[in-house]
Parts: sequence; structure tokens; C-alpha cells
Amino acid sequence: MRAKDLTILALAVTAGGMLAASNAAETFQVYGLSAQFANSQNIWDVTDGPQSVSGFPAVVANFSVQTDGAGKITGAGWLRVDYNLGGMPFSWFVVSVNGKISSSKAKPIPVVKMIIKGSGYTADGNGGARLNNNINLVFTGAPGIDPNNPAQQTIVGTVQGRIAGQTPLGATSAKVNVAATANSGFNTPRINGLDVVQSSRRMVLSSSAVAGKGICRKDETFSADLKGINFSKGSWLELSGTMGLYTNNVGPTPVGFYAPTSITIKNGKVAGQVISGVATAINANLIH
Repeated sequence: MRAKDLTILALAVTAGGMLAASNAAETFQVYGLSAQFANSQNIWDVTDGPQSVSGFPAVVANFSVQTDGAGKITGAGWLRVDYNLGGMPFSWFVVSVNGKISSSKAKPIPVVKMIIKGSGYTADGNGGARLNNNINLVFTGAPGIDPNNPAQQTIVGTVQGRIAGQTPLGATSAKVNVAATANSGFNTPRINGLDVVQSSRRMVLSSSAVAGKGICRKDETFSADLKGINFSKGSWLELSGTMGLYTNNVGPTPVGFYAPTSITIKNGKVAGQVISGVATAINANLIH
């Protein structure tokens, strides 16, 4: 299981009424911002195809899979079906993968569904083969204890479907229904090494992953809406929080600036999954 680094936020915030009077010219400062969040649900992504837990027929997959900002799962690779411990005969397929991971406020535990389709052959163990085999499988799962390593969590579920063509399971078509896990990773949300451009009245948010706008208020609070861009398209976040004074040295001179002292993710989705949280650690440093 791989924990994926989910650097999903690029936050630029302003402190209303702090840096300048409302009738003064708008000025900006720039600093780097990072934060870690406590969250009720981990953010999961799928990184490979399903693998059988035990028994035969056994499904073994080697996929290149990605989960985008909307939770869409896409990929391709190969899949093998073993029929016994000796490994012969077997069926081998080139496959494509399409699916989704999703959750909601009513059902916060994410559900994964992957549709796997492809064509290939069955080796008979005597040097011969049957061509024109096709496979059509559906993996359905959710986070759970890894049957192969109880100290870890992964996506646990079942693979169901059919193999068309002659195989050891049948002359023309055979069912597949096995317990399986899907290689996956998870993490809690965080802001990591972001550039912040800030004035006294507004906020502009941008990075390679997100873009958005927000406002700052005279009571030293802010709110912002972020939307994912590029591969993170489909993610969105509503942020709110408070601002406070930080001081950094620029050469020998101490310089004060305002930056978030609290950040709350009020609502949002990342990789198709509901998300909320409160920052447990925030760091801000002037870029100079």
C-alpha cells in the first residue's frame, strides 16, 4: 500500500483591514504557506488492479492506474487468471480499466468500482493456446483491513464477471467470482509549500493544482473557494479561517505580515470523496 502525497491546495489569502486603510492603494506581500489537517475520512486513490485474496481461479493484475480530481479511475495493463498452484494452464489478457471512487456526506465511506475489459489467450500447459479469449470483470470494494497484512488498510472487495472462450473453467464461457483487493493509497489533506499573494482586501489563489478567489473581512476572517485544475479538475474546496500577525527577518530588518492562523475546510471533494477538516499546524514564511 502506498500513501500518496496529496498536495491539493494552493492558498492565497488577504487580511482585510490589517495591512492598509481601506482608502489606501492596494499592496501585496508574498509568502509560503503550509498546513496539516485533522480529517474524519482519509482520501483514497487506486493505484493498481485487483488481486485475488486466495484460492482458484486466481486473478493477478499489473495495471498502470490513475485517480483524478473527480475520482475517475482510468488505466490499462495486463491481467492473468491462474487455475491451479502450478500456474499452468493460465489465461492472459491485455485490458483497459475505467471506474470511479466516490463518497458523500450521507455515505462518507468511499466506494470503488472498476470495469475491466480485454482480450487475450489461454495457454494449455502443453505448448498450445486458445486465442480469442475475452474478459469482462467488475471490481467493487471499499476501504478495509488488508487480508494479506492485517496491520494495513487497502480497498477490499470482489471481482465478478465472465471469461468468454475455451478455458479450464468452461468450453465457451466461464464465471469469475473471487474475493480481491485493489492496490491503493491514502492520506489526510494538507497544504504544502504554497506561494501566497496577499493584499488587504482580496485573495487570489493559484498553483498547478487549484485556482480560486476569496475575500477578507475587517474582523480578520477570510473565506475562499478553490477549484481543481489540470489533473485535479473536479476537486473543490470551501475554506474559512482567521488571520494573525507573523514576523520574519528580511536581512537584518524584521517585517510583519498577516497570514492564516486558523484554516477550516468547510465543504469539498477531493478525488471524488467528501472532505472536511481543521488545520492542526500552520506555517507561513515570507518569500524574499
